[in-house]
Amino acid sequence: MKNHILTTLAVALLLLACGGASTPESSADHAADNASAAEEAAQESSEPTFYGSYVSDGYAQKDEGYDWVAISISEISPTMVKISVRSRADKKKPTCTLDLVGNLQGNIIQIYGSDGSINFTFSGETLTVTGSPEDNSQLTFYCSGGGSIAGIYQKIDGSPDQTQIDLTSYMKMLSMGNYMFFLEAKDGQLTVTPTGLEASNSPITLPYDGEIINAEIGDLNADQSPEVMVYVQDGHAQSVLGYSVNNGKSMSTVAFTPTTDNEDINEGFNGHNEFSMVEGTLAERFPLFENDNKTGTTRQIQYKLVDGEASRQLIVDTVTEY
Repeated sequence: MKNHILTTLAVALLLLACGGASTPESSADHAADNASAAEEAAQESSEPTFYGSYVSDGYAQKDEGYDWVAISISEISPTMVKISVRSRADKKKPTCTLDLVGNLQGNIIQIYGSDGSINFTFSGETLTVTGSPEDNSQLTFYCSGGGSIAGIYQKIDGSPDQTQIDLTSYMKMLSMGNYMFFLEAKDGQLTVTPTGLEASNSPITLPYDGEIINAEIGDLNADQSPEVMVYVQDGHAQSVLGYSVNNGKSMSTVAFTPTTDNEDINEGFNGHNEFSMVEGTLAERFPLFENDNKTGTTRQIQYKLVDGEASRQLIVDTVTEY
């Protein structure tokens, strides 16, 4: 009887030990799961939390007729953001309107212009907009009636009230010498209106898909007349809408083949491209991919503006990789 009890106890202890102990394989799996969870948590905590919409004080009393301004921050690339300033437009003309592209440095976006800098500083759920210490006047340029975009804005969930806000999707004014161009986009249509041309200042309206990121002005063919380049992002890829002034007399569109469709440069292309005007040329750069993975190589293209049969066109001039 005693031997039977001892045997039963031994078997029970053995079963308990087997159930409580872990094999090397299960320990490794558990450690891998913990490491993966920690990595995901680290990635989540490192992701910027300031993307979204911020509103001025008047937004809390918008239903009582108070005016208000909203600033929306969205990602273009890991280091570049788009800033859109819009205001109430259902009861009066919009107070402030502005579209900018800036570089992200920590919790600050600082944008430099000829009249000074505009600083967007994030702290928790708060966005503070300031100008150059010596001169804040540039912050009133984008507003009417003596308004200013300077101030403190609070983050909200979702988008600002779409029944009240100005629904213009992009607006910008560009100038070069005596020429000025007013850009306004709404409902998938971009209208560019020139002033200062000798023969015709008629606007040109074109449809586009995606979101207008930025617009720049410069002289791409050294004829002393400006070109306007508008960068449109659709998904992960950008393209260009171009306009050229003809000898100071009129404006026409510029032909451009999107990178996706250009067989001279699209090998390894998988979006994430960016355009900019650099020293009288249009430049583009993008990372190269292989099997949907980045190779670590960047391709840079410089375009030149040439006269075509029907219109001027942007063609590939040089291609470099690094």
